Amino acid sequence: MIISSSSTIVTIDGVDFSIPAGYEENPDEKLYDESEFGRMDCKMYKDNQNNSILIGVMEFDGINNLLWTNEFPFDGYDIINGKEGKYFTSSMSNYVFVYLEDGKSVIIGANDKSVVSEIMVVK
Repeated sequence: MIISSSSTIVTIDGVDFSIPAGYEENPDEKLYDESEFGRMDCKMYKDNQNNSILIGVMEFDGINNLLWTNEFPFDGYDIINGKEGKYFTSSMSNYVFVYLEDGKSVIIGANDKSVVSEIMVVK
């Protein structure tokens, strides 16, 4: 993927994301949780048209396995930028894509799949 010069690289737990120009972090909607079970670190970004982006990394004992079973309510499988993962739709973002990287579950949510593709940085 070619990263636009107008994008900003954000790193969460060793995973890079390319935030498109015009999106600003909403610190009131940042989610970080760490417990004896593991951790989750998510950030939310919005543009001036109230479009939102959700990025995050989850590393909980058992959750990574749960995400890849049929028990989690995904809508289907997809491949974005060469990464195989699962997707679902939500009220926060229209398209949420989850994939594994270095044993962690990476989540990217945006108004549509093309924005998710822009955000994903493939090593």
